[in-house]
Order: sequence, then C-alpha cells, then structure tokens
Amino acid sequence: MDVFINSYMMITIWISLMLIFIVFEAVTTSMVSVWFALGSLIALLLDLFGLKYGNIGIAAVYIQIVVFIIVSLVSLFTLAPLVKKKLKGEVIPTNKDALVGQVGLVHQSIGLGSVGRVKVGAQDWSALSEDGSEIPEGTKVEVVRVEGAKIIVKK
Repeated sequence: MDVFINSYMMITIWISLMLIFIVFEAVTTSMVSVWFALGSLIALLLDLFGLKYGNIGIAAVYIQIVVFIIVSLVSLFTLAPLVKKKLKGEVIPTNKDALVGQVGLVHQSIGLGSVGRVKVGAQDWSALSEDGSEIPEGTKVEVVRVEGAKIIVKK
C-alpha cells in the first residue's frame, strides 16, 4: 500500500477535503463542516511539516486520519458552541417586548373589564386591567404584557 500513497497524494486529498468542507459550509452555514475543514488543515500541516512517509510509511497516513478525526470532533463539540453563541449576539427585544415593565399613565379610565387608554412613553395604547378592576384616569400603571393591540396593566 506504501507504493500507492505518497506525500503528494495526501496533500491533494487533504486540500480537496478542506475545500469541499469549506464550500459545503458556505452553502449551508450550519457551523458543522467548518470544523472538518479545520481537521483537514491540521492533517495537511502534519503531512507538510512533520509526518513524512520515510521510515514509518503507511502509519503516517493512519496517524493523519486519526488526527483529522480527533481535531474535527473536538472542535465540533467544544469550539462550535462558543462560536455560535458569539455569532448569535445579543437579542434585541421588539417594541412589544420593550413595553413590558414600562410605566404608563391612564388618560382614559379603564372600567371593570372594559378597555381604557394608557400613554406609555410617546405611544397611546388600548389597555385592560390585569385583574379586571377599575383604574381611574391619572393613575400610573405598569405594563404586564401585550396581547395583540392591547396592553395589560396593573396599578
């Protein structure tokens, strides 16, 4: 088998695998193939700079394959979650989410189970009381949640 495998062949194999994994990652953006491209790169570097075919022959190929598998899997399960977390970034709340916890001012009374009007910041909202109680005009309220185009508030 030593006759059929030489350093140029392995260099070609590792570069080809690395390019295939990079192209597949670019197409899928799944953050999986890139770690196998890294494994291919490390195996290629082993071939280029250290693990030659002189005295150890075919064992060098097996060592490169084992290193490829180990580097790929270790980076997939350790680096991938860190990179995904970093790329995901901070979740920016929507306008709806940003309203929860805000304080508003009732400018049209909220009746027993009926809709009133509350001004939160510069926005005017239809509002219901969380517990169904009456809230008079001029009362400061806190937004508990948003349901459709209405806010649910409490005193």
